[in-house]
Amino acid sequence: MQDTGNEIFWAGHNSTSQMRIFSLAEGSGTYFWRDVNIGSWSNTGLSSTTPDNNDWLTKLRGFPGNAVIGATRAFGPPSKAGELFSDGLWFAWSAGTDSNFQQPHVEMVTLDRANNFALVQQVQIWNNSYAFVYPALATNGCTGEVGLSFEYGGNGNYENHVVGFWGDFIAYITTNSQVGTTRYGDYVTIRQDPTPSLNGAFFDAFGYGLNSPSAGQTGTQTDVRYVQFGRPGRGLLFPSPKLRKVSVRVRTQLICRADRMMCLAIRTMNAVPNRGVSKLKTGTARIAVMTRPAPNKRSAFFLRNRRTSPDGR
Repeated sequence: MQDTGNEIFWAGHNSTSQMRIFSLAEGSGTYFWRDVNIGSWSNTGLSSTTPDNNDWLTKLRGFPGNAVIGATRAFGPPSKAGELFSDGLWFAWSAGTDSNFQQPHVEMVTLDRANNFALVQQVQIWNNSYAFVYPALATNGCTGEVGLSFEYGGNGNYENHVVGFWGDFIAYITTNSQVGTTRYGDYVTIRQDPTPSLNGAFFDAFGYGLNSPSAGQTGTQTDVRYVQFGRPGRGLLFPSPKLRKVSVRVRTQLICRADRMMCLAIRTMNAVPNRGVSKLKTGTARIAVMTRPAPNKRSAFFLRNRRTSPDGR
């Protein structure tokens, strides 16, 4: 779990309708657990095919399967009933298909730590046109919102990395895969950016795409992306009318306007044919500035292309 505060938490499934939540308080030598009933979900149908007929969820079916791999603790006062929680524990995992969800999707629950781990909500990241899997979560230190780093693909789409905020119902595509694979999902992560002046308002996320090899090479070519995105809270507004430049790692800058609400920078890395990501060097930076979508009643996640966006200035 990310952003745990003074207690760490982890979870697993007793069944498709019950979770076991573990906790270990700071300074304690004893951990505890309790069982929490949730809504039933499907653990079958973890399959999704790319345009070149590769099932990019082949590895997922073996490991990690339906394990709870995304988790974060979100502090903050409720904005309105059932939306944000003063001490919410968020857990997420890849789920299968059923009559409600035609594509593999992400199941996510929020438990109230301050109310004996009571189930507050159970939600899904889904779209019946493509699969969403491999969730990673972290908490915005200024707004208390949950940031997402995960994967999508299938049904005419290649596998790709996406990021976003829970509640926006939009996933921003960060990669541009052009070939399929039967092993995908490694390395997808998200963390609060540690820069002190940002006060936890931005995330560092990691993902990759796959492309055809350069001339004379074989295998596939990894297209690795280091993504930084965030949204300032009321206590961390960018000064107006000047632009605020925040220096970030690998010698690029993240630039945000005072009149915008969300910023995203995608740094490409040099691709290493068929060799993972062990020899990466910094490449170009692509910067985008995005407004927060107006509230709506959509429950499915929709995609927005930010792979080649302008800098938004």
